[in-house]
Amino acid sequence: MSCIVKDIEIGLVDFYALHDDREIFLCYCYGEKDITHWHEVDEGYPGRQPISLLEDFHTDGA
Repeated sequence: MSCIVKDIEIGLVDFYALHDDREIFLCYCYGEKDITHWHEVDEGYPGRQPISLLEDFHTDGA
C-alpha cells in the first residue's frame, strides 16, 4: 500500500484512491480511529470532506 506523508509532525498521511474514474486522496491524521475523510488531489487538509459524501455523490448519479 503506498501513501504520501504530508506532515510527519502531526501524522498526516494521504492514500491514493479512485472514485468515479478519478484519483482522490483518502486522508488520515494520527489519532483518528479510521480513515473517514477524503480530498481532491489538488487540495490539501482544509479541503477534507467526509467519505460519506462520496457515497452520496455516487448514488445520486445512479
